[in-house]
Amino acid sequence: MSSISIGKKLLLSFGVIALITFIASTLTQYNESRLVSAASDLDRYHHAIELFKEVQANSINRFSIVKGAIIAKSTDKYGKIYKDRTDESKKFVSELRDVLKTDPDLSVAVKAMDDAIGEVETTVYVDLLTKIDSGEVEAASDIIAKNTAWPHLEKFLKTMSATEDALNKSINQAKATLDEQASMAKMVAMISLFCLMLAVLIMTVVLTKNIAAPVRSVTKVMQELDAGRLDTVIPSSSRSDEIGEMVGTLVGFHKKLRENQSLRETEQQRSAVELDKSRQMRGVVGEFSKSIEQLIRHLNQSEESLRGTAGNLTLDAGTGLEAVGLVASSAMMASENANAVSAATEQLSASIH
Repeated sequence: MSSISIGKKLLLSFGVIALITFIASTLTQYNESRLVSAASDLDRYHHAIELFKEVQANSINRFSIVKGAIIAKSTDKYGKIYKDRTDESKKFVSELRDVLKTDPDLSVAVKAMDDAIGEVETTVYVDLLTKIDSGEVEAASDIIAKNTAWPHLEKFLKTMSATEDALNKSINQAKATLDEQASMAKMVAMISLFCLMLAVLIMTVVLTKNIAAPVRSVTKVMQELDAGRLDTVIPSSSRSDEIGEMVGTLVGFHKKLRENQSLRETEQQRSAVELDKSRQMRGVVGEFSKSIEQLIRHLNQSEESLRGTAGNLTLDAGTGLEAVGLVASSAMMASENANAVSAATEQLSASIH
């Protein structure tokens, strides 16, 4: 991974996080759609049960209208009310069928309920109203009193009860589905959040290990070099990304600094040697100057002494010349005496022989 550039590492990290986020978002949206669907089904069933109760109440109300007509022995007042209630019942049943058209089982139950309503209406309600209109009020009263129409009413009530049970069952199932989808959505959200946090943590650790830690190490080395500690060891790196390039550049920079330091030390040593030589030369020159000065002073003193000596010598020379003259005279006399002695000697020698 060290051969991948830092930019590509960051892009890869963001790509992984984006992918996890996308998957989590997709799962969340899917569960939300199922949750919304379950909630919609529950609302639809609640609406259906409300319509069913309207149909049920309408049927009971129509039975009461028929009983009222029997008591009044006339359909003048109740005929129109009965017709309006019948139209309302048909409207509610039609709406109920439309609401439950996507549910086959409930559609069958609603159809059975509608057939039972139609049967009760034809065999009981309409028959009773017809008898009232024809003046057979007592016969209509006997039907109610003797429960002659009970088998039809019983079948109608059983059908209504079965339809209500089916609707309540569907509502309970929709609630269970809604709770299940809500739990699933919550679990998916938690898992997605955990995966996202885990991915971010892993990417943070990886990036810290591969980028932040090397950068801190390089920064620390640069601070050491900036403080003048050129003996700092630069960690080696075989990376070929930007960090590797930084380390390579830092190694070259460190080498140049050490070379410059070596040159400065050499130059300082050379300067120190030259300075020492200069000091020695200045010392020699000073001593030489002092010697020359002493010599000049001695020469001046010698010159004065020589001048005095020369004067004395001049006087002594005059005295010497006089002495030389006397010596010369003495020498001449001695020579003459020697010659005389020589002649005498020759004479004595000749006398002897």
